[in-house]
Amino acid sequence: MKKSPYKVVALVVVVLLIGFGFYVVSQKNGEFVANNGAGSSSLAAALSSFFDSFSRLFDGRGSLPPTIGEGSGNGGGSGVLLPPKIPATGTYLGARVNPGGIAGDKNDIPGAGEFQQLPIFNASIGRSLAILPIYIGFTNPIPQASLLASDKNGSIPSIELSCANVEEILSGKDDAALTAEATALKTFGKPTFMRWYWEMNKNDSSHTSRGCDAYNNGANFIAAWKHIWTIFHRVGATNVAFVWCPSAGSSDTAQYYPGDTYVDWIAGDGFSRDKANKPGFDEIFGPFYNQWVGHNKPMMIGATGAQAADQVKYIQQIQTELPTKYPQFKALNYFDANGNNGDFSLQGAGLTAFKTLANTPYFLYR
Repeated sequence: MKKSPYKVVALVVVVLLIGFGFYVVSQKNGEFVANNGAGSSSLAAALSSFFDSFSRLFDGRGSLPPTIGEGSGNGGGSGVLLPPKIPATGTYLGARVNPGGIAGDKNDIPGAGEFQQLPIFNASIGRSLAILPIYIGFTNPIPQASLLASDKNGSIPSIELSCANVEEILSGKDDAALTAEATALKTFGKPTFMRWYWEMNKNDSSHTSRGCDAYNNGANFIAAWKHIWTIFHRVGATNVAFVWCPSAGSSDTAQYYPGDTYVDWIAGDGFSRDKANKPGFDEIFGPFYNQWVGHNKPMMIGATGAQAADQVKYIQQIQTELPTKYPQFKALNYFDANGNNGDFSLQGAGLTAFKTLANTPYFLYR
Protein backbone atom coordinates (compact mmCIF):
# COMPACT_ATOMS: atom_id res chain seq x y z
CA MET A 1 0.00 0.00 0.00
CA LYS A 2 1.43 3.39 -1.05
CA LYS A 3 1.99 6.06 1.57
CA SER A 4 0.42 9.43 0.94
CA PRO A 5 3.00 12.07 -0.05
CA TYR A 6 1.39 14.33 2.52
CA LYS A 7 2.14 11.80 5.24
CA VAL A 8 5.76 11.57 4.09
CA VAL A 9 6.11 15.37 4.22
CA ALA A 10 4.48 15.43 7.63
CA LEU A 11 6.89 12.75 8.87
CA VAL A 12 9.89 14.73 7.62
CA VAL A 13 8.58 17.85 9.37
CA VAL A 14 8.14 15.94 12.63
CA VAL A 15 11.69 14.55 12.39
CA LEU A 16 13.06 18.03 11.76
CA LEU A 17 11.13 19.46 14.70
CA ILE A 18 12.35 16.70 17.01
CA GLY A 19 15.93 17.23 15.82
CA PHE A 20 15.55 20.96 16.33
CA GLY A 21 14.29 20.35 19.85
CA PHE A 22 17.30 18.23 20.72
CA TYR A 23 19.57 20.83 19.15
CA VAL A 24 18.07 23.58 21.33
CA VAL A 25 18.48 21.50 24.46
CA SER A 26 22.11 20.77 23.59
CA GLN A 27 23.03 24.46 23.50
CA LYS A 28 23.86 26.18 26.75
CA ASN A 29 21.06 28.59 27.70
CA GLY A 30 19.62 28.23 24.20
CA GLU A 31 22.36 30.32 22.62
CA PHE A 32 23.54 29.87 19.06
CA VAL A 33 26.59 30.70 17.00
CA ALA A 34 26.07 33.75 14.81
CA ASN A 35 28.43 34.77 12.06
CA ASN A 36 30.35 37.09 14.40
CA GLY A 37 30.87 34.37 17.01
CA ALA A 38 28.49 35.92 19.55
CA GLY A 39 25.50 34.14 21.10
CA SER A 40 21.95 34.95 20.01
CA SER A 41 18.74 33.64 21.52
CA SER A 42 16.47 34.91 18.79
CA LEU A 43 14.32 32.40 16.95
CA ALA A 44 15.72 33.53 13.60
CA ALA A 45 19.29 32.87 14.69
CA ALA A 46 18.27 29.54 16.20
CA LEU A 47 16.57 28.38 13.03
CA SER A 48 19.46 29.55 10.87
CA SER A 49 22.01 27.75 13.02
CA PHE A 50 19.99 24.55 13.18
CA PHE A 51 19.30 24.29 9.45
CA ASP A 52 22.93 25.11 8.64
CA SER A 53 24.06 22.34 10.99
CA PHE A 54 21.44 19.95 9.59
CA SER A 55 22.47 20.67 6.00
CA ARG A 56 26.14 20.03 6.81
CA LEU A 57 25.28 16.40 7.33
CA PHE A 58 24.11 16.09 3.73
CA ASP A 59 25.95 18.64 1.59
CA GLY A 60 29.48 17.30 1.78
CA ARG A 61 30.77 19.66 4.45
CA GLY A 62 30.67 16.63 6.69
CA SER A 63 30.58 17.89 10.26
CA LEU A 64 28.99 20.38 12.61
CA PRO A 65 30.72 23.70 13.26
CA PRO A 66 33.10 23.66 16.22
CA THR A 67 31.82 24.86 19.58
CA ILE A 68 33.36 25.10 23.00
CA GLY A 69 34.04 21.83 24.77
CA GLU A 70 36.21 20.13 27.34
CA GLY A 71 39.94 20.66 27.32
CA SER A 72 40.14 23.96 25.42
CA GLY A 73 43.03 26.27 26.07
CA ASN A 74 40.94 29.30 27.00
CA GLY A 75 37.67 27.98 28.40
CA GLY A 76 34.93 30.45 27.50
CA GLY A 77 31.22 30.38 26.72
CA SER A 78 29.17 28.56 24.15
CA GLY A 79 29.77 29.23 20.48
CA VAL A 80 33.47 30.01 20.83
CA LEU A 81 35.89 28.38 18.40
CA LEU A 82 38.34 26.11 20.17
CA PRO A 83 42.06 26.85 20.51
CA PRO A 84 44.51 23.96 20.83
CA LYS A 85 43.96 21.79 23.88
CA ILE A 86 46.47 21.87 26.71
CA PRO A 87 47.86 18.39 27.44
CA ALA A 88 47.27 17.24 31.01
CA THR A 89 50.28 14.98 30.60
CA GLY A 90 52.68 14.65 27.72
CA THR A 91 53.57 17.22 25.10
CA TYR A 92 52.92 18.16 21.49
CA LEU A 93 55.89 17.47 19.22
CA GLY A 94 56.32 19.62 16.13
CA ALA A 95 59.04 20.65 13.72
CA ARG A 96 59.82 22.92 10.86
CA VAL A 97 60.60 20.31 8.22
CA ASN A 98 62.82 21.97 5.63
CA PRO A 99 66.08 20.02 5.33
CA GLY A 100 65.97 20.76 1.59
CA GLY A 101 66.25 24.49 2.28
CA ILE A 102 63.34 25.40 0.00
CA ALA A 103 62.76 29.15 0.00
CA GLY A 104 62.01 32.10 -2.26
CA ASP A 105 60.37 31.40 -5.60
CA LYS A 106 60.46 27.65 -4.87
CA ASN A 107 58.05 28.27 -2.02
CA ASP A 108 55.68 30.97 -3.24
CA ILE A 109 52.83 29.68 -1.08
CA PRO A 110 54.11 29.84 2.50
CA GLY A 111 54.59 26.34 3.84
CA ALA A 112 54.12 24.58 0.52
CA GLY A 113 57.79 23.70 0.07
CA GLU A 114 58.05 22.32 3.57
CA PHE A 115 54.89 20.27 3.16
CA GLN A 116 56.29 18.68 0.00
CA GLN A 117 59.01 17.17 2.19
CA LEU A 118 56.59 15.72 4.75
CA PRO A 119 55.92 12.28 3.18
CA ILE A 120 59.62 11.36 3.37
CA PHE A 121 59.96 12.86 6.84
CA ASN A 122 56.84 11.12 8.18
CA ALA A 123 58.09 7.80 6.84
CA SER A 124 61.52 8.34 8.37
CA ILE A 125 60.15 8.85 11.90
CA GLY A 126 57.13 6.54 11.62
CA ARG A 127 54.45 9.16 12.36
CA SER A 128 53.19 12.65 11.55
CA LEU A 129 53.94 15.63 13.74
CA ALA A 130 51.45 17.28 16.08
CA ILE A 131 52.45 20.85 15.08
CA LEU A 132 53.63 22.27 11.77
CA PRO A 133 54.84 25.89 11.52
CA ILE A 134 53.90 28.11 8.57
CA TYR A 135 56.12 31.18 8.19
CA ILE A 136 54.46 34.24 6.66
CA GLY A 137 55.18 37.95 6.32
CA PHE A 138 53.46 40.24 8.77
CA THR A 139 50.80 41.59 6.41
CA ASN A 140 50.71 38.69 3.94
CA PRO A 141 47.51 36.71 3.34
CA ILE A 142 47.00 33.54 5.36
CA PRO A 143 47.64 30.60 2.99
CA GLN A 144 44.50 28.50 3.30
CA ALA A 145 46.08 25.76 1.18
CA SER A 146 48.84 25.35 3.76
CA LEU A 147 46.36 25.31 6.63
CA LEU A 148 44.44 22.54 4.91
CA ALA A 149 47.64 20.64 4.14
CA SER A 150 48.60 20.80 7.82
CA ASP A 151 45.17 19.59 8.85
CA LYS A 152 45.33 16.75 6.32
CA ASN A 153 48.66 15.72 7.86
CA GLY A 154 46.91 15.48 11.24
CA SER A 155 48.84 18.50 12.54
CA ILE A 156 47.94 21.78 14.22
CA PRO A 157 49.22 24.71 12.14
CA SER A 158 51.34 27.32 13.86
CA ILE A 159 51.33 30.67 12.09
CA GLU A 160 54.82 32.10 12.46
CA LEU A 161 53.98 35.75 11.86
CA SER A 162 57.10 37.78 11.20
CA CYS A 163 58.21 40.84 13.10
CA ALA A 164 57.07 44.35 12.21
CA ASN A 165 57.51 48.00 13.11
CA VAL A 166 55.53 48.36 16.32
CA GLU A 167 54.88 52.09 15.89
CA GLU A 168 53.29 51.43 12.49
CA ILE A 169 51.08 48.77 14.06
CA LEU A 170 49.93 51.26 16.71
CA SER A 171 49.17 53.84 14.02
CA GLY A 172 46.56 51.50 12.54
CA LYS A 173 48.41 51.21 9.24
CA ASP A 174 48.22 47.42 9.26
CA ASP A 175 44.70 47.02 10.66
CA ALA A 176 43.11 45.94 7.37
CA ALA A 177 45.74 43.24 6.79
CA LEU A 178 45.50 42.01 10.40
CA THR A 179 41.71 41.88 10.18
CA ALA A 180 41.98 39.83 6.97
CA GLU A 181 44.41 37.42 8.66
CA ALA A 182 42.15 37.03 11.67
CA THR A 183 39.12 36.46 9.45
CA ALA A 184 40.97 33.81 7.42
CA LEU A 185 41.97 31.91 10.56
CA LYS A 186 38.44 32.17 11.93
CA THR A 187 37.17 30.78 8.63
CA PHE A 188 39.62 27.90 8.94
CA GLY A 189 37.94 27.33 12.28
CA LYS A 190 40.28 24.70 13.70
CA PRO A 191 42.75 25.01 16.58
CA THR A 192 45.76 27.10 15.56
CA PHE A 193 48.83 28.55 17.23
CA MET A 194 50.18 31.98 16.29
CA ARG A 195 53.71 33.07 17.25
CA TRP A 196 54.26 36.73 16.38
CA TYR A 197 57.67 38.45 16.51
CA TRP A 198 59.64 35.64 18.13
CA GLU A 199 62.91 36.63 19.87
CA MET A 200 61.85 40.26 20.18
CA ASN A 201 64.41 40.62 22.99
CA LYS A 202 67.37 40.14 20.61
CA ASN A 203 69.11 42.93 18.73
CA ASP A 204 69.13 40.76 15.62
CA SER A 205 69.99 42.01 12.14
CA SER A 206 67.24 39.79 10.71
CA HIS A 207 64.83 42.04 12.63
CA THR A 208 66.40 45.47 12.24
CA SER A 209 67.00 45.02 8.51
CA ARG A 210 63.23 44.83 8.05
CA GLY A 211 62.42 47.85 10.20
CA CYS A 212 61.38 45.73 13.18
CA ASP A 213 62.03 47.77 16.29
CA ALA A 214 60.87 45.94 19.41
CA TYR A 215 64.35 45.51 20.88
CA ASN A 216 64.66 47.66 24.01
CA ASN A 217 61.24 49.06 23.14
CA GLY A 218 59.15 46.90 25.42
CA ALA A 219 56.29 49.32 26.13
CA ASN A 220 55.47 49.80 22.46
CA PHE A 221 55.90 46.09 21.73
CA ILE A 222 53.36 45.31 24.46
CA ALA A 223 50.94 47.92 23.11
CA ALA A 224 51.31 46.49 19.59
CA TRP A 225 50.74 42.94 20.86
CA LYS A 226 47.54 44.02 22.62
CA HIS A 227 46.43 45.83 19.46
CA ILE A 228 46.80 42.64 17.40
CA TRP A 229 45.14 40.54 20.11
CA THR A 230 42.18 42.93 20.21
CA ILE A 231 41.67 42.73 16.44
CA PHE A 232 41.69 38.93 16.48
CA HIS A 233 39.22 38.75 19.34
CA ARG A 234 36.98 41.40 17.83
CA VAL A 235 36.79 39.29 14.67
CA GLY A 236 36.07 36.16 16.73
CA ALA A 237 39.20 34.16 15.87
CA THR A 238 39.21 32.48 19.27
CA ASN A 239 40.61 29.28 17.76
CA VAL A 240 43.98 31.08 17.62
CA ALA A 241 46.26 30.65 20.65
CA PHE A 242 48.65 33.59 21.06
CA VAL A 243 52.20 32.33 21.70
CA TRP A 244 54.65 34.82 23.23
CA CYS A 245 58.20 33.73 22.42
CA PRO A 246 61.37 35.59 23.42
CA SER A 247 64.86 34.14 23.17
CA ALA A 248 65.35 31.86 26.17
CA GLY A 249 69.03 32.77 26.29
CA SER A 250 68.41 36.24 27.69
CA SER A 251 67.11 37.13 31.13
CA ASP A 252 65.84 40.44 29.75
CA THR A 253 62.37 39.22 28.86
CA ALA A 254 59.98 40.72 31.41
CA GLN A 255 59.87 44.16 29.75
CA TYR A 256 58.25 42.53 26.69
CA TYR A 257 55.56 40.47 28.45
CA PRO A 258 52.05 41.68 27.50
CA GLY A 259 50.38 40.15 30.58
CA ASP A 260 48.54 36.92 31.31
CA THR A 261 45.27 38.18 29.81
CA TYR A 262 46.86 38.59 26.37
CA VAL A 263 49.07 35.50 26.27
CA ASP A 264 47.86 31.90 25.91
CA TRP A 265 51.22 30.11 25.78
CA ILE A 266 54.64 31.22 27.01
CA ALA A 267 57.44 30.00 24.73
CA GLY A 268 61.18 30.35 24.36
CA ASP A 269 63.69 29.72 21.57
CA GLY A 270 67.13 28.27 22.17
CA PHE A 271 69.76 26.35 20.20
CA SER A 272 72.88 24.30 20.92
CA ARG A 273 75.25 26.12 18.57
CA ASP A 274 78.73 25.39 17.32
CA LYS A 275 80.90 26.96 20.00
CA ALA A 276 83.14 25.91 22.87
CA ASN A 277 81.35 24.38 25.85
CA LYS A 278 78.10 24.00 23.96
CA PRO A 279 75.17 24.34 26.37
CA GLY A 280 72.86 21.37 26.88
CA PHE A 281 69.10 21.40 26.99
CA ASP A 282 69.01 22.02 30.74
CA GLU A 283 71.37 25.00 30.50
CA ILE A 284 69.45 26.56 27.61
CA PHE A 285 65.92 26.24 28.94
CA GLY A 286 66.21 25.69 32.72
CA PRO A 287 66.57 29.37 33.76
CA PHE A 288 63.84 30.49 31.34
CA TYR A 289 61.46 27.80 32.61
CA ASN A 290 62.06 28.75 36.24
CA GLN A 291 61.47 32.42 35.46
CA TRP A 292 58.08 31.91 33.80
CA VAL A 293 56.54 28.71 35.16
CA GLY A 294 54.88 30.66 37.98
CA HIS A 295 52.45 32.26 35.51
CA ASN A 296 50.63 28.91 35.30
CA LYS A 297 50.48 29.12 31.53
CA PRO A 298 51.22 26.19 29.23
CA MET A 299 54.80 26.59 28.05
CA MET A 300 56.35 25.79 24.70
CA ILE A 301 59.77 25.45 23.15
CA GLY A 302 59.16 27.61 20.11
CA ALA A 303 62.22 26.46 18.18
CA THR A 304 65.30 24.48 19.12
CA GLY A 305 67.97 22.36 17.50
CA ALA A 306 71.54 21.14 17.52
CA GLN A 307 74.10 20.68 14.79
CA ALA A 308 74.79 17.23 13.40
CA ALA A 309 77.67 16.25 15.69
CA ASP A 310 75.64 17.09 18.81
CA GLN A 311 72.14 16.03 17.79
CA VAL A 312 72.06 12.60 19.42
CA LYS A 313 73.20 13.89 22.80
CA TYR A 314 70.92 16.93 22.67
CA ILE A 315 67.79 15.01 21.62
CA GLN A 316 68.42 12.37 24.29
CA GLN A 317 68.62 15.18 26.85
CA ILE A 318 65.23 16.41 25.69
CA GLN A 319 63.80 12.91 25.97
CA THR A 320 64.98 12.39 29.56
CA GLU A 321 64.88 15.90 31.04
CA LEU A 322 61.72 17.48 29.64
CA PRO A 323 59.22 14.98 31.16
CA THR A 324 60.86 14.88 34.58
CA LYS A 325 62.14 18.42 35.17
CA TYR A 326 59.93 20.57 32.94
CA PRO A 327 56.35 19.24 33.02
CA GLN A 328 54.89 22.64 32.13
CA PHE A 329 56.50 22.47 28.68
CA LYS A 330 53.45 21.24 26.77
CA ALA A 331 54.85 21.64 23.24
CA LEU A 332 58.26 21.39 21.59
CA ASN A 333 59.21 22.35 18.04
CA TYR A 334 62.46 21.19 16.46
CA PHE A 335 64.04 23.35 13.74
CA ASP A 336 64.87 20.79 11.05
CA ALA A 337 66.49 23.28 8.69
CA ASN A 338 69.54 25.38 7.99
CA GLY A 339 69.16 28.52 10.08
CA ASN A 340 70.88 31.90 10.26
CA ASN A 341 73.31 30.63 12.89
CA GLY A 342 73.94 27.06 11.80
CA ASP A 343 72.56 23.97 10.13
CA PHE A 344 70.22 22.16 12.52
CA SER A 345 68.65 19.80 9.96
CA LEU A 346 68.32 16.25 11.27
CA GLN A 347 70.93 13.94 9.80
CA GLY A 348 71.98 10.31 10.21
CA ALA A 349 72.10 9.28 13.86
CA GLY A 350 70.42 12.56 14.82
CA LEU A 351 67.37 11.66 12.74
CA THR A 352 67.31 8.21 14.35
CA ALA A 353 67.42 9.81 17.80
CA PHE A 354 64.54 12.10 16.84
CA LYS A 355 62.55 9.07 15.66
CA THR A 356 63.04 7.47 19.07
CA LEU A 357 61.94 10.69 20.76
CA ALA A 358 58.90 11.02 18.49
CA ASN A 359 57.67 7.53 19.38
CA THR A 360 58.18 7.84 23.14
CA PRO A 361 54.69 7.88 24.72
CA TYR A 362 55.23 11.25 26.44
CA PHE A 363 55.79 12.94 23.06
CA LEU A 364 52.87 11.30 21.26
CA TYR A 365 50.16 13.73 22.45
CA ARG A 366 47.77 14.82 19.68
